[in-house]
Amino acid sequence: MKSCPLLLWTGLTLVALLPTVSLSQQPAVRPRASLTLTLLMYKMDKQTADQVLGGQQSGSDVSESHGKMRALVSSKKATLTSMTSVSTRSGNRASGRSAQVTLSVDPVIGPDGVRVSMAGTVTAGTQKLTLPLTILSMGDTAMVGRLDDPATGVSEVAFLRLQSQ
Repeated sequence: MKSCPLLLWTGLTLVALLPTVSLSQQPAVRPRASLTLTLLMYKMDKQTADQVLGGQQSGSDVSESHGKMRALVSSKKATLTSMTSVSTRSGNRASGRSAQVTLSVDPVIGPDGVRVSMAGTVTAGTQKLTLPLTILSMGDTAMVGRLDDPATGVSEVAFLRLQSQ
C-alpha cells in the first residue's frame, strides 16, 4: 500500500484501505490444543546405522528410515532401547523420563492446527541432543539425532513421533 503524504500534511483523517475477506471465505481454523510426542531410541552397530540413515539430517521427516529401523528390530539387528511419551498442550513445556532417557520439549501448534514447531532436548545418560526449532505435521516422524560411541562401535538413533490427541 502506498502512503499519501498529502493527507498527512493537510490534517485530513487518513483511512487505510485494506483488502477484506468475508467471514465465509476465511478457512475454519481450529488448532488442536493437545498433542503427544513419543521419543524412540534404537541401538545398533555404527555400520548398520550408516546404511539405514544415509545422509539424512536431524529434524527432517524420516518415516521411511524409521520403517527400516523397525524392520531391523524385527530381524534382531537393532534394539528399541527406550520409548518415552509425553502429552502436553500447545505452548506448554513437557518432560518425560524412561530408563536413562529424558525428553524435554516446548511445542507450539500452528494456526492451521496441523503444523507444529518445537525446541527441546533429549538426554541419554551423560550425552545430550538438542532439538533445533523443528516444524512437523501431525503424524510425522523426525530424526532427533544420533549418539555414536567410537570405543564400542555402537550407535543410538533417536526418532520423535508427533500425534494429535
